[in-house]
Amino acid sequence: MLAVMVSMLALSAYFVYNDYENILEAKRQETLNQLEGIAKTLSLAVDPYDYQHLLTAYTGRDAIATSDQDEKYSSINQLFQKALNVNGLNTPIYTLTYDENKGSFDFIVTSSETPYFRHQYDTYPAALKSNYQQGGVIPPYEDDHGTWLSAFYPIKAPTGEVLGVVQVDRFYEDFQKEAYAILKQDLMVSGLAFLFVMGLMFTAINRMVQGEKKFVDDLESEVDLRTQEVVEQKEEIQELLHDTQEKNEELVAAEEELRQQSEQLLAVNETLETAHHEIVLKTTKLQDSLQYARRIQSTILPPGKLFFDTLEDHFVFYRPRDVVSGDFYWTHTYRQRTIIAAVDCTGHGVPGAFMSLLGTNALNHLVKTRGVHDPALLLDALHQEISTTLDQRNTQNKDGMDAAVVVIDRQKNELQFAGARNPLLLIREGEAELVKGDRFSIGGRKESHDKEYYQTHSFPIQKGMTAYIYSDGFQDQFGGPDNRKFLSRKFREMLVDLHPQPMADQAEILSMRLAEWQGDHHQTDDILVMGFRL
Repeated sequence: MLAVMVSMLALSAYFVYNDYENILEAKRQETLNQLEGIAKTLSLAVDPYDYQHLLTAYTGRDAIATSDQDEKYSSINQLFQKALNVNGLNTPIYTLTYDENKGSFDFIVTSSETPYFRHQYDTYPAALKSNYQQGGVIPPYEDDHGTWLSAFYPIKAPTGEVLGVVQVDRFYEDFQKEAYAILKQDLMVSGLAFLFVMGLMFTAINRMVQGEKKFVDDLESEVDLRTQEVVEQKEEIQELLHDTQEKNEELVAAEEELRQQSEQLLAVNETLETAHHEIVLKTTKLQDSLQYARRIQSTILPPGKLFFDTLEDHFVFYRPRDVVSGDFYWTHTYRQRTIIAAVDCTGHGVPGAFMSLLGTNALNHLVKTRGVHDPALLLDALHQEISTTLDQRNTQNKDGMDAAVVVIDRQKNELQFAGARNPLLLIREGEAELVKGDRFSIGGRKESHDKEYYQTHSFPIQKGMTAYIYSDGFQDQFGGPDNRKFLSRKFREMLVDLHPQPMADQAEILSMRLAEWQGDHHQTDDILVMGFRL
């Protein structure tokens, strides 16, 4: 009995100690998970553009001396203070940015009322640098101020560049004290439980001795009963064996039927594999043809050098929906005139590409051979050319194109515009003006509208004036949280906001905005945006 008591006491001590270790580990993991969740949430809440502003605008130590000195600093500081209070933390939340030149981290924003801006952090743990790009947790580590648990998560620019990390800490000793308090409580409970169990054991042993004889008698009766049951079960097994033999014969017949069906399936699979191989070959040939068509189409588009020779400050944002495009752009310079056209043909892909070839050839013929330089006359002539080429008077063909044509006449110091449904966005001295094109397309018209003519709009050229012509592909792109169109008004407002930027930068920003809006959605249409500054 004494040995049993000692064994139980030792076992209780072992479980209490093991429970303490488990509590300590669970508390540690719970704390790390909490810190990681706070760091990740805050890093996603920090506006990367605001943070980038702080890094570039303030480069010196203590360049920000008060938390309300900079609006963007104050916004992040208040965000951190709120998170500090909500989560019951007793150490500041802060951001760190790694300085490659110094090989150390700089404090940027803290939740404290007094900034610690660009003070150097030299004694950082190795995990902070090695996991700087993706973030992580740091198990217990020591520095000059004690032992810590920490978690950090990167602040990323839309381009994916890591601007810094949000780090959240907690003193390691805090939850050690909590685990020790739980240990003391467990020891008291275990002691009382031990005494209670000993009393129960004494009572149980006495009852066991008294009932042992009765148990033996009952066991003998049970053996006799079980023996009779075994005899009966043997007879049942014999019957089951007979039934099983009959089932086996049925299974053999079913197996033969399955074998025949398997042979039929193999024959079907061979037929499917042959068909699949033929489809792959045809698809490969089709893709090769499309790539060849793309190369042909790219050769007829004006090269970049031609634009730079005539318009130094410009951009062309050209994004076909498929391999080939129904949108195309065209330019030609004759003496003191530069003609620029942005054209959106019916359809996209291969049908649109065929129309773009017709449009390019027609423009080359009309401008270079016939000498048509007025934008309205050029659109009128282009309509007649397309209608004649497609024999639209005698057929049901309704294909056509929308276009915006700009002529820069340096001799008259004048910008001229005519549009077939597509507009011109003109920005002069910060004021934006939308010049709408005429409300009928090139080609594909009803005979009753065949006598409609395009109108030329003229504007004196002012230094720094900015002009945009474009197809409807960007504004018709579906995306965003509600999967809806970008819309023309929002597109024009974006161009007005972008117009002070260098033209090359505007093209990059358009690409970034399109990717953000589109997300995982398929591109809706071909996209063409042209901008130039005079």
